Parts: sequence; C-alpha cells; structure tokens
Amino acid sequence: MATYKQSAALRGIDRHKKHGAKGMKNFVKESPFLITSFLFHLIVLLLLAFITAQEPREALQRIQVNMQEMRTEEISIEPMVRETTLSTDAMAADGGETGFGVGVGEGVGDAAGRAGDVEAANPDITGATSAVTGGETGQFTRRTDDGFSIAGGGGEGMEGAVDQFAVSTMNLAAEGKTLIVMVIDRTRSVIYLNLPRLIARMDNYFDSLDQNLTTEMMNNAEWIVVGYGQDVTFHTKPSSDLEHIKSALESVEICPTGEQNLGAALNTVLDRYGDYGHRSMLINVMTDGYGSDLRDGSLLERTIKRLRDSRASLYVFGKEARFASRRKRESLTLDPDLLSAADRATIRGFEGQRVTGWMDAGPESPRRELWGGNQWWGWDDRHMPPSGFGMYAMNRMVLSTGGVYFLLEEESDYDDEKLYSQYAPDICSVHEYERRMEDQPLRSSLKRVWEEMPNLYANRRISFLRIREGSSSSSARLEDTIRSNLDRARNGRRYASDRIGRLRDLLEDPETRSMDNYARWRAHTQLTIAELMRMRFMLGQYAEVLSREWDRHENNYRYPNFIKILRDYNNRHGRDFQALSLKEKGRSDDQILRELEGYTYYIRIRDGKDPDDFVGPREAKEEYDMAMSYAERIKEEHSETPWAWLASRIQSNLRPLKGSIEERRPTTRPPHLAL
Repeated sequence: MATYKQSAALRGIDRHKKHGAKGMKNFVKESPFLITSFLFHLIVLLLLAFITAQEPREALQRIQVNMQEMRTEEISIEPMVRETTLSTDAMAADGGETGFGVGVGEGVGDAAGRAGDVEAANPDITGATSAVTGGETGQFTRRTDDGFSIAGGGGEGMEGAVDQFAVSTMNLAAEGKTLIVMVIDRTRSVIYLNLPRLIARMDNYFDSLDQNLTTEMMNNAEWIVVGYGQDVTFHTKPSSDLEHIKSALESVEICPTGEQNLGAALNTVLDRYGDYGHRSMLINVMTDGYGSDLRDGSLLERTIKRLRDSRASLYVFGKEARFASRRKRESLTLDPDLLSAADRATIRGFEGQRVTGWMDAGPESPRRELWGGNQWWGWDDRHMPPSGFGMYAMNRMVLSTGGVYFLLEEESDYDDEKLYSQYAPDICSVHEYERRMEDQPLRSSLKRVWEEMPNLYANRRISFLRIREGSSSSSARLEDTIRSNLDRARNGRRYASDRIGRLRDLLEDPETRSMDNYARWRAHTQLTIAELMRMRFMLGQYAEVLSREWDRHENNYRYPNFIKILRDYNNRHGRDFQALSLKEKGRSDDQILRELEGYTYYIRIRDGKDPDDFVGPREAKEEYDMAMSYAERIKEEHSETPWAWLASRIQSNLRPLKGSIEERRPTTRPPHLAL
C-alpha cells in the first residue's frame, strides 16, 4: 500500500503529463523529498566516477612460475623434488575428511582400518632436476604484477632449496595471511654443519621477498622459529621483523641427546598455532635425520590429519633415505672453533680427531626391506647406499600436504627417471603396508626369509683368551662354541638351497608378475637369491676352515699354551704378536700377563683370495661361479639403481675363506658425542 507522500508524488506526475511545463513546476513544488533524493544520488555517482578515473588500473595477469623453465645448472636437488601430491580422490566423501584421525591410545591398525587412506603407492616422479612443486605443473600459477625473481639465484643444494622455498613463500603471501614456521633439528650434525649454510642464504631469501612483494603482501607473512630434539623450544612469537627471525635462527642450540622428535615438534606447533587465523601455514623442516618418534605409525597418521586440517604444507630440507636401512653413520671433525663451549670442554685432548655416530636416516619405505645385521661383509646400516628417495615418514607428510622435499646435497647417481617410474616404494600407511606384505605371497615369503637369514651366519671371530686385571680367562665351553658354529654353517647351507628354489618359483608365478610395483619386488627377490647363493658358498668354506683350525690347535687355547699357537701361526704366515715377542725376550708368565692387560685373542675366519684359497670339494668352485654370475645378471637388469650397487657388493664380498689368529690390544677412544 502506497504512503501519502508516494501517492502525492504519483499525482504530481499525472498532472505533469496533463499540463506540460506548468505541471512540472507544480510537481517540483509539491514533491521536494523526491527531488532532494534524486540530486543526492546523482552527486554520489559523479564522485565515484571521478575517483575511479584517477586510480591506475591494475593489469592482472596469470604468472606461472614453472621451474622447468629455469636453467638446469641453477638448482641441483635431485631426485625427489618431482614427487606428486597424494591423490585427493582417496579422501572420504563426508565433507572432504581425510580419514587420518587416530584417537588417543588407538593403534595405527584401528585408525587406518576405519579411515580412507591417503596414499601414493606409485608416485609420479619423473626425476627432473629443477622442479620445486609437489603438485601438478602450474600449482604456482598466481596473479601478480610481475613474475617472481630470485635475488642472486643460481645456487645448488642448500642455496637452491632456499631460493625455491622463497618462491613458495611469495605465492602464499600474495594470496593472504600466511604463517611460516622454521623448524630446526637441534642435533650436532645440523647445528654445526647445515644450519650455518641456511642462515647464510636467508639474506637472499628475504631480499627475494622484498623485491617481489608489496608492503601489503609482506604484512601478510609472519615467521616463527622452533627448535626440536628431545624436546621442543619456541625461539620467537609470530613476527614480521626479519632481522629478529635471523637472530632467532642463530640462537638455536644443540640438543646433546641426539634425539629428533619431529612428530612432537609438529604437533606442538599445531597445538599453539593451528587456529591462529592465517589463511595458510608453510612449515619448513631442516633436518638430516628421520624423526625418532615418527616410527610410531599412529603418531604419523594423526600428524598428517592435523596438518591437512590446519591448511599446512610441509617442506623439508633433508637428505636421501639410506636404502633398506634405518640408520647411517655420520662423522664430525672435532674442531674447537666449530663446537659449543660445552662440547669443547668435553673433547679437550682430542681436538682434530674425527668421530662418528649413528643417526636415524631411513628407510624409504614404511618398514625396512631386505635383511638386516652384519653378514660377514658390512651388510649393515654403516655401509648401505643412499636410496634415491626421501625418508618415508617425512616423504609421506610432504606428499600428503602438497609440500616439497628438497635435497641439501646430491648423494646418489642413479637413473632417476627409471628409479622413480619403476622402483618407487609404497608411500602408504604402515597398517596398509603390512597388510600388503601379508596378502601377497612373494612379499610374505621374502619377509620371512629376511627375518631368518641373520640367524644363519656363523661367528667369524671366536674369542678363546682374555687377559684382564693380571689374569687370563679361557672359554670353558670353547669346544661347544666351535661345534655350535659348525652346525649353524651346515644348516645354513641346507636352508639357502631350499629358499633359492622357492623364491625362483614364486618369481615366475603369473600372480606375482601382475602384482603392483613388480619391478621393485623382482629386484628385491633377485638380490635375496644372490645373497643366499653367496651364503651357501661361504658357509661351506667356513665349516671347512674352522674344522681345520680346531683340529690343528685343539689342546692349546688356554694360557700359557696359547704361545704355541702364536708361534705356529708366525712360522706359517710371518705374523708378529706382542705376546710372542715378550716370551722371546724372556718374560715370565706373570710378567706377560701384566704387560698384556686388556688384550684379547681370537680364532678369526678371514677372507681369502680367488682362486688361491678355495677349500673343500670341487663343488665349492661351482657354487662360487653360480653366485657371481647371478649377481652380474642383477647389475645388468637393474642398472643405475641401488640394487645394482648392492649386487656389485655381493660380488666383491664373494670370497673363499682362511683361518687366522688375531691379537687385539685395548684402544682409547674420544668421548662419545651424539650427532
């Protein structure tokens, strides 16, 4: 229903139509409210038009920062920087839930069993040398005035990784509020060796941001610095003061325990800043290790879920995983100028020496594959090659959150395209991986063989005399020890022959040939067969040599009769022994005991030379040739991969054996420093 004033206005319009100019005059006179409103809106429109005309028009364009277009010498971070993000198709249908929730006290099997598993069993990794995105080409397509440029770009390793991290930072800051979390591993190997390189490159990082981002975009970004080891330390609150951030990086101190609890660090960050109000979160982890607590599959899956819920992308400045290995050896020179005051005091007197220590460094798969232990030739964590892939737990988080795994240095020289297209490990939950290991006949058979093999290798160094505190002690059960090792060698030979036949049959089974990731598991199987062949040959050599050594000196392994053994070995092989030298100088038995404090004497089964030292029947040489030939086939079929590298090691350690006597004197070592 019209109001009175509206009705009056309408009547005025009617009169205007009837009486022309006179009607318009009357209309204006009778409708002052309507005319005033009209003039006000007209003035506002004219002002808006004037203001708009004075502002420069922003020429928006889509800039694709495609690292394929960069010169290949600019960045050398291979081979894992092309790993694609995990498929979002695996997300559960209920509102995009990832299904990674793990309740308190809940096992990873329970969590994975009730959730859609985000996985990338065969990630699309083509091995390009300069890509920086964990997603599709064009992920870094953004609207800016100009394309991003890197200040002083062209570095490799750490420098190249920091430069590409700058690109990621700029992209997110251009879109909205972004929290950048610098998470620093506090172990000695990082603080002393890698962190100084990162800090040195951060000037370039901040210069790149300053060159490319407007003041408003820079205000979108805030940084925090977090250190982790056994515990978690926050060195800053969120800040845009770049000098403050650099000072905080320099203030990160070592954690002497050597622990790397990355899972605790990430969850602590998310507890405090997961709902901070930012549009996105960019977490950069700098470490050369695995993350001690992330071997807990439940913690890993729960952390992934929380990262995704907080819109966080995980970036890693790290190293390659050790192939089929959990640990690796790291070394450090005791340089007083490099060490902290506390460490300088600890190592006083050992300056300049080089120390080694263990660190978590793998594997590349959810569980260690191949066999473990030291099987006579350095098949242990100290000697395994780099895998060419990232460390599983961090790799899984990176792929799950659309991040990037940057390499601090190039450690391997494989055919990356071949390796990543055919031999990629399963990047799935631990629960899903273990299900696959049990459900597929070849995998389950290999798993059992890998668990059994270390128990079959006999002891190649058997102590028979120890001198401690002025007295000698001989093994009261030395003969039982000898017999036990001989039985183990003979049983091992029978086991090896049986498993070689079984694995060969499984490898040719049609069901096996159709399994996922067949190339990787074929290589695993062939390498296992080659080691079983080597085991069969060398255990035969071992039994023959140990029997001969025992028969020659059966009654002389106690003090002081052991001097006869040393003299016999010296006459045959020209080996000098301290005990024999003291005896020849006329020292009494009591004097020899005092001067040999801490010495130990062993029966040692050593490597011989091909073909001079073959022992046993004619079949021994045939077994040797068979093992050598089979390893050669692996090298040809799986060239430029870790399997070819290990096949070469099998060949170089496929040797006949011979017996010896070993005298080991006590040694003084520098204090232990966890690296």
